[in-house]
Amino acid sequence: MGSEMCIRDSNEATPVSINNISFDASPPSFAITSPAIGDYINSPGLTFNLSENLKEGVITWLRTGGVADSSPPREINLSTIALTAGDHPDFLFPDMASLVSGAIYSVTISGVDMAGNEGTPVTIPNLSYDDNPPTFGVNYPASNQFMNSMEVEYILSESFGNASVTWSRVGGNNDPSSPHEISLTETEREEGEHPRGALARFPKLVDGSRYDIAFSGTDHAGNAADKVLLSNITYDFSPPVFVVTQ
Repeated sequence: MGSEMCIRDSNEATPVSINNISFDASPPSFAITSPAIGDYINSPGLTFNLSENLKEGVITWLRTGGVADSSPPREINLSTIALTAGDHPDFLFPDMASLVSGAIYSVTISGVDMAGNEGTPVTIPNLSYDDNPPTFGVNYPASNQFMNSMEVEYILSESFGNASVTWSRVGGNNDPSSPHEISLTETEREEGEHPRGALARFPKLVDGSRYDIAFSGTDHAGNAADKVLLSNITYDFSPPVFVVTQ
């Protein structure tokens, strides 16, 4: 009886490897460090941080109050440089439609990382946009005036974040402490008329000196008012002396 031998081919497959594959199941995180909740701003610039590189990212400005804004919510896709991990200070979006002065906005950052994980959006609400400079109107004193008090009268177009009055000697008796810069108090920085009277803090001026007085300041969004300068004001605090001769 004959026997049959069965021979099978033993072909071995060539291994195939795929390198540099990163596994990422964690969502990215975002942070907006500036502006902060409730800030007054005069620019749409943001300072934000990304925990990792993003595949896609979006910044959204949404009006929530204040002056009307006819534009739809502004959605800005982050450019390549803005998708990288780390800090992005004072980042501006030049193609974004202008915000409306007097409107209130919220700003949101959202995005997806390179593995497709979606991060939790971060929103900063109640941002008051103001790019109009304030005005500082001074009714008293006037240039070239003689005065025996340090009273002032002025009007502010809006509340100021900071403001000051500075006396700089320009003639008369010497004043080694000049210039004298006095910061206005919160009440003195409020919007509206401030009747004639002395400031809460005032400098020690020299009797018989002449001063220029400068009023300056910025609003809460950082917009600067045009400086108001009063020139050549003489301070005379000494009463006249009468001499009677016989």
